[in-house]
Amino acid sequence: MRKTLFIVAALAAAACKGPQPTEKAIDLAKHYCEHQRWSEAAAELKPIIDAAPSDWKVNYWYGVATTNLGELTTARAALELAATAKPNNVDVAVAFAEVLYRQKEYPKLYALLRSTGAALSSPVAYNALAGYAEQIGDYDTALNATNSAIAVDDGLSAPVRAQTYVQAGMLLARINKVDEATRRFRQAYGLNPQNMIAIEQLKVRGVPIDATTALPPGL
Repeated sequence: MRKTLFIVAALAAAACKGPQPTEKAIDLAKHYCEHQRWSEAAAELKPIIDAAPSDWKVNYWYGVATTNLGELTTARAALELAATAKPNNVDVAVAFAEVLYRQKEYPKLYALLRSTGAALSSPVAYNALAGYAEQIGDYDTALNATNSAIAVDDGLSAPVRAQTYVQAGMLLARINKVDEATRRFRQAYGLNPQNMIAIEQLKVRGVPIDATTALPPGL
């Protein structure tokens, strides 16, 4: 009888178990998001959001999940809280920018990524701005943003820096600035001779891959 009562009590305790501790829930939600399991990530964090919506990491991952579920009003509310708590966090800013892009609030998107890029000297923020501006069809802003990314990317590893030059080169190629695009691809190759996109783009343009191919980085 005593053993039976113990089992019943244990089952009752399990049934009454509340939300998982916040850090554990965040880690699990992050895992779900990394595997694009958006519904599971949102479900993991919603009890915490409902009970105490103050943790910026909870709001960030909940915002990422609900953005990808198309729940833009919910996502925006969460990411605004995260951005208020962490105004100079590039991951939060980029996630918030995605909501603004989907809601077609382009001036706010531009202001957010420009201010984040300037405050943090962040090529990530500037590259995100360039990508969104190109999708919108605002090529002047896109070009200015890629140049801003190049201007502040000195602290990154060479292979990561090369990606910025490749992005710049692809943008220039799309708007038929052929010579400038080639120069950016040569700079990308100089930073990372294993960058396959740079190599392929140079070959398409008839640039030989040899000791004269690489150009130094910079504007």
